[in-house]
Amino acid sequence: MFKRLVILFFNLLFPPLAVLLLCGFGADFAMNCFLFVLAIIPSHIHGMYISFVYFHRKNKVRKGRLPGRRRGLIYSEKVQNGGATQGQLNDLKVLEQDRARPMDGKKVQREWRKTG
Repeated sequence: MFKRLVILFFNLLFPPLAVLLLCGFGADFAMNCFLFVLAIIPSHIHGMYISFVYFHRKNKVRKGRLPGRRRGLIYSEKVQNGGATQGQLNDLKVLEQDRARPMDGKKVQREWRKTG
Protein backbone atom coordinates (compact mmCIF):
# COMPACT_ATOMS: atom_id res chain seq x y z
CA MET A 1 0.00 0.00 0.00
CA PHE A 2 2.86 2.36 0.81
CA LYS A 3 4.49 1.74 -2.57
CA ARG A 4 1.22 2.60 -4.33
CA LEU A 5 0.97 5.89 -2.46
CA VAL A 6 4.57 6.80 -3.25
CA ILE A 7 4.07 6.01 -6.94
CA LEU A 8 0.81 8.00 -6.97
CA PHE A 9 2.54 10.95 -5.32
CA PHE A 10 5.37 10.89 -7.87
CA ASN A 11 2.83 10.48 -10.67
CA LEU A 12 1.11 13.66 -9.60
CA LEU A 13 4.31 15.69 -9.21
CA PHE A 14 6.69 14.31 -11.82
CA PRO A 15 5.39 11.34 -13.87
CA PRO A 16 8.73 10.33 -15.46
CA LEU A 17 10.10 9.59 -11.97
CA ALA A 18 7.17 7.28 -11.21
CA VAL A 19 7.67 5.46 -14.52
CA LEU A 20 11.40 5.19 -13.80
CA LEU A 21 10.67 3.59 -10.41
CA LEU A 22 8.28 1.05 -11.96
CA CYS A 23 9.98 0.27 -15.28
CA GLY A 24 13.57 1.37 -15.01
CA PHE A 25 15.41 2.99 -17.90
CA GLY A 26 13.83 1.89 -21.15
CA ALA A 27 11.26 2.68 -23.78
CA ASP A 28 8.50 3.46 -21.27
CA PHE A 29 10.68 5.96 -19.45
CA ALA A 30 11.80 7.58 -22.72
CA MET A 31 8.22 7.84 -23.96
CA ASN A 32 7.07 9.39 -20.71
CA CYS A 33 9.91 11.93 -20.74
CA PHE A 34 9.02 12.82 -24.33
CA LEU A 35 5.37 13.25 -23.37
CA PHE A 36 6.38 15.35 -20.36
CA VAL A 37 8.44 17.70 -22.52
CA LEU A 38 5.76 17.82 -25.21
CA ALA A 39 2.83 18.38 -22.84
CA ILE A 40 2.46 17.55 -19.18
CA ILE A 41 -1.08 16.06 -19.16
CA PRO A 42 -0.34 13.13 -21.56
CA SER A 43 2.64 12.27 -19.38
CA HIS A 44 0.37 12.06 -16.33
CA ILE A 45 -2.10 9.85 -18.20
CA HIS A 46 0.66 7.53 -19.45
CA GLY A 47 2.24 7.31 -15.99
CA MET A 48 -1.09 6.52 -14.32
CA TYR A 49 -1.83 3.91 -16.99
CA ILE A 50 1.49 2.17 -16.37
CA SER A 51 1.07 2.22 -12.59
CA PHE A 52 -2.53 0.95 -12.69
CA VAL A 53 -1.60 -1.90 -15.04
CA TYR A 54 1.41 -2.82 -12.88
CA PHE A 55 -0.49 -2.94 -9.59
CA HIS A 56 -3.49 -4.74 -11.11
CA ARG A 57 -1.23 -7.43 -12.57
CA LYS A 58 0.74 -7.66 -9.34
CA ASN A 59 -2.49 -8.43 -7.46
CA LYS A 60 -3.36 -11.11 -10.02
CA VAL A 61 0.04 -12.76 -9.60
CA ARG A 62 -0.25 -12.54 -5.82
CA LYS A 63 -3.60 -14.37 -6.02
CA GLY A 64 -2.04 -17.12 -8.15
CA ARG A 65 -3.46 -16.10 -11.53
CA LEU A 66 -1.67 -15.27 -14.76
CA PRO A 67 -1.35 -11.53 -15.47
CA GLY A 68 -3.16 -11.71 -18.83
CA ARG A 69 -2.38 -10.59 -22.36
CA ARG A 70 0.07 -7.84 -23.16
CA ARG A 71 -1.15 -4.25 -22.87
CA GLY A 72 -0.47 -1.61 -25.47
CA LEU A 73 2.01 1.22 -24.97
CA ILE A 74 3.83 -0.68 -22.22
CA TYR A 75 7.20 -2.12 -23.17
CA SER A 76 8.54 -3.10 -19.75
CA GLU A 77 8.44 -6.82 -19.00
CA LYS A 78 8.33 -6.02 -15.27
CA VAL A 79 5.04 -4.17 -15.71
CA GLN A 80 3.62 -6.69 -18.20
CA ASN A 81 4.33 -9.55 -15.77
CA GLY A 82 3.19 -7.72 -12.64
CA GLY A 83 6.66 -7.89 -11.13
CA ALA A 84 6.81 -11.69 -11.45
CA THR A 85 9.87 -13.50 -12.79
CA GLN A 86 9.69 -15.84 -15.76
CA GLY A 87 10.00 -18.83 -13.41
CA GLN A 88 7.03 -17.66 -11.35
CA LEU A 89 4.98 -17.20 -14.53
CA ASN A 90 5.85 -20.73 -15.65
CA ASP A 91 4.70 -22.07 -12.27
CA LEU A 92 1.44 -20.12 -12.61
CA LYS A 93 0.91 -21.59 -16.10
CA VAL A 94 1.27 -25.09 -14.68
CA LEU A 95 -1.25 -24.26 -11.92
CA GLU A 96 -3.70 -22.83 -14.48
CA GLN A 97 -3.39 -25.98 -16.59
CA ASP A 98 -4.01 -28.16 -13.52
CA ARG A 99 -7.14 -26.16 -12.70
CA ALA A 100 -8.40 -26.51 -16.26
CA ARG A 101 -8.10 -30.33 -16.30
CA PRO A 102 -11.41 -32.12 -15.89
CA MET A 103 -11.80 -34.14 -12.71
CA ASP A 104 -12.93 -37.76 -12.73
CA GLY A 105 -16.66 -38.44 -12.26
CA LYS A 106 -16.68 -39.13 -8.51
CA LYS A 107 -14.79 -35.98 -7.64
CA VAL A 108 -17.08 -33.91 -9.84
CA GLN A 109 -20.17 -35.38 -8.13
CA ARG A 110 -18.72 -34.66 -4.67
CA GLU A 111 -17.83 -31.11 -5.65
CA TRP A 112 -21.29 -30.59 -7.14
CA ARG A 113 -22.96 -31.85 -3.97
CA LYS A 114 -20.88 -29.51 -1.82
CA THR A 115 -21.80 -26.46 -3.85
CA GLY A 116 -25.37 -27.48 -4.77
